[in-house]
Amino acid sequence: MAASAIYCVICETRIVAPAGQGTRTHKQYCSNACRQRAYRRRLAAREMSTAHPRPSGAPTFPVRLDKFVGRTAELEGLTALRGKRLLTVTGAPGVGKSRLAMQYAEAAFADGTEVVWLDLERLPDDAPFPAALADALDGTEGAGPDERPVLLVLDNCEDAVERHASHVETVLSRRPALRVLATSREAFRIPGETVIGLDPLSLPPRAEASPRVLLRSDAGQLFVERASAGNPNFALSCDNAAAIAELCVDLDGLPLLIEFAAHWVGLLTVTELLKRLRQSVRSLTVASRTASDRHSSFLSVFASSYDRLDTAEQSVFRHLSVLTGPFDIELATVVCGGLTGQHSAELLTRLRAKSLLVATVDSPHGTELRQYDPVRRYASELLEEAGEAEAARDRLVEWLVDLCRPLSRHVTVDRELLLRVSRVHHHIMTAAEWTARTGDARHVVLVAALTRALRARGEPDLKGWLGDRALHMAAGRTDHAILLTELAEAKLAGGSLVDAVTHASRAVELMGDEGAAGDAPDPRGSEHHTIRARALLALASCLRRIGQHTAAEMTARQALDIVRAHGDVRDEAACLEHLAVTSMAAGDLDRASRTISDVLCSLPEHDEAGTVQALDAATDIALAAGETGRAAAHAEEMLRRLPDDAGLLQRPLSRLAAAVTAAGDPVRALRLAEVARAMREQSGMGEQMWLDDEVERRLREFVRGRRPAEVRQTRKVAVTLSPRFARAFALGGNWPDDSEEERDGLLSSRKVDIALFVAEGLTNSQIANRLGVSPRTVSTHLARLRSELNIESRAQVAAWARTALGG
Repeated sequence: MAASAIYCVICETRIVAPAGQGTRTHKQYCSNACRQRAYRRRLAAREMSTAHPRPSGAPTFPVRLDKFVGRTAELEGLTALRGKRLLTVTGAPGVGKSRLAMQYAEAAFADGTEVVWLDLERLPDDAPFPAALADALDGTEGAGPDERPVLLVLDNCEDAVERHASHVETVLSRRPALRVLATSREAFRIPGETVIGLDPLSLPPRAEASPRVLLRSDAGQLFVERASAGNPNFALSCDNAAAIAELCVDLDGLPLLIEFAAHWVGLLTVTELLKRLRQSVRSLTVASRTASDRHSSFLSVFASSYDRLDTAEQSVFRHLSVLTGPFDIELATVVCGGLTGQHSAELLTRLRAKSLLVATVDSPHGTELRQYDPVRRYASELLEEAGEAEAARDRLVEWLVDLCRPLSRHVTVDRELLLRVSRVHHHIMTAAEWTARTGDARHVVLVAALTRALRARGEPDLKGWLGDRALHMAAGRTDHAILLTELAEAKLAGGSLVDAVTHASRAVELMGDEGAAGDAPDPRGSEHHTIRARALLALASCLRRIGQHTAAEMTARQALDIVRAHGDVRDEAACLEHLAVTSMAAGDLDRASRTISDVLCSLPEHDEAGTVQALDAATDIALAAGETGRAAAHAEEMLRRLPDDAGLLQRPLSRLAAAVTAAGDPVRALRLAEVARAMREQSGMGEQMWLDDEVERRLREFVRGRRPAEVRQTRKVAVTLSPRFARAFALGGNWPDDSEEERDGLLSSRKVDIALFVAEGLTNSQIANRLGVSPRTVSTHLARLRSELNIESRAQVAAWARTALGG
């Protein structure tokens, strides 16, 4: 017999009863802690009933008959704020504001509070709000400070916030014992108001979609609960858990939309439902006959909010739908067209105030905005209907092409530009898919930039059909040569050596000595020569990897001759580095050492980027030669010159660890090795370079030889270090001990806790309730955490916590 599902009455955690035992009729708790919390609540309820006897009769507010899932932390937060006179729960359409208010009203009623419910959406058109408010409060207590507390719930206040904020303020001032809980997509903005932003339900991870993992998320629990209630034959299994997780993520954890989807189970499989949803957002409707018009379908949920916008707001709302990931004001201004930055910022602020945009204010790159994916898809359909989609997409594509085109047209890499391109890689991916479908020649430039950005992020696998389409698309030879060069280096990083050699050889052939026929004259003159040199270096890397060292050296020297005639000092240094590494691979370490020394001497003192790149090669050559002292000195010099960035620091840290290992200092070597590992996991950037595999192999063998307890303790400290502290330790600073005292640069236990909660999918408000602090405090800690770890997004914090902290 299958196990029966029951839930803890306190925290809503799912409990699986042993097969054959069935569900019990008495209350169930998942732990002794929840049992104690229930006991304390019963004591508090008795004390409340003594002071204020429970109202007689049935509640006069709506009570839902289905199970309430999740929101434990939000309910606790509302309870903690019960002393506030005006609480306004705001959030996106379908996020569950009314449902949360109902659950809170039930708890308040049970504790002896008189509850009055007024749904503004259901008021007759000819019923004035002041009169309806007076009628609702008629006969209630609350006029005196010692009378029974009264909770007035104002549901669906969107239409009342501007016109009737003064009436709400007046009634609160006249009734000292009255408290108001309002639900709205926009706050009243009156004195004394406490605004609680409600986020979607926590989501399951896509990569681990087992039934057990799915039920750890509130979104997964809600879908399973509603699907089971509506269709007795539905059963959660390993076969459908992945599709349910995908569906919950696609719906961004919005409860109402998840309930809409669950109602279709039985008529459609979850996989069929997911496919239908991705085809059109208008396919979801709800089967409830008692739902309001606004909550009767996917379309009506968002249409009511859209209809309340003015013309300018509607236009921006539609145009933002072409942005499939986080964006800033500059990018929003680009896709909207015809707006100044200031006007665009004002309109974005208004959309955010109306819960139609989500803002992440703790990003290290400034405020990032986005639309929830279901909202964005609804706006995208409106954009298509208005005939504005093609122009908006064209503006985005043109802006991205202008950003990306300079990236691959030099032998050396502009690290700042590469970082900027990497930050918008999701927009480049979307633009590449658009241009592929329409046959736009700009597709070639976008795919080349995307390939480079993904390789920098340690993701060399591009969608195969994008690369194939780009290779067969009509475009200039220069753009094709750049694409072939990027694909060759990506294939090389992924281990596809035959494809890498083929692509690099074709790139060299396209950029022959006579130039790229058919291309427009290049005003810079030497650009096609530089691109040819870069293609030659890519080919040299491929030949070196397959052991053809003589051919690799000859090819790299061809590139060197080209840049000496047409390039600059940094490009020349890059070619010499290739020659040095080729000599090292061929076993001629003396020649490699002399060549890299010439590079270091030829670079200007102010050229930090070029010097660091040369020091990187010099460190590898010294390690290969067994010169651990020189290797350590080069690695330390790199650390002095690099900024506090985990992605940049992890390679010199690993090289320094390898040098110290060979020098016979096992304690320091273990610490450096674990710090390098932690920096790599923090950064999310994993581009593989020459000798990385060999260095990692040496370090892994060394770590395996240490005592497991020593490794665990060292790793426990290493994962909490910021890049600044990690570099300070590598350059001779002290290793932090295990005491609880504050250390500059070491991640506090509070930040570690927040990272683990983020990995669980909790929102800032939920984390704040768990830790007993304000959401602003959580936001501040999260901003500092991102800054110290030098990572960009909340998703990267979650990924780091799961990997480094075991979250």
